[in-house]
Amino acid sequence: MRVRFGNVELAGDHRESVSGLGYTHTRQVQVAQFLRADYVKPIGRGNRQNRYNFSVTRKHDSNHAAQNFLFEHPLALPDEGTLQIVALNAGGAETVWRGTNGQLLSVSPRLIGLTTIFAYSLIAGIMSKST
Repeated sequence: MRVRFGNVELAGDHRESVSGLGYTHTRQVQVAQFLRADYVKPIGRGNRQNRYNFSVTRKHDSNHAAQNFLFEHPLALPDEGTLQIVALNAGGAETVWRGTNGQLLSVSPRLIGLTTIFAYSLIAGIMSKST
């Protein structure tokens, strides 16, 4: 699996692996609270949102390279862009999922020996699929 956000490849070569890929689909709901009513009235406002979460584990050649990547990588990430996830089937054919209007919410890095683990959280619009 390859993951790209804007112009940055988050995962794609043999030294990187994606784990925990998931998303939460939410819709904005306003809650009206009427005077002396037994129950509130939820009012759907649309405005759908997809929040994508995943981690990328990377192996580095040296402790120095891992430490540098730990601090430099978050600074190189764009604030916004298209989220692209490429899945490969057993025959090597690609399925590409694209989420437009993406915004980076957070990135949480960790260092364990020569390995860095980055947890990413992004918001993007509807995902479209192409093969």
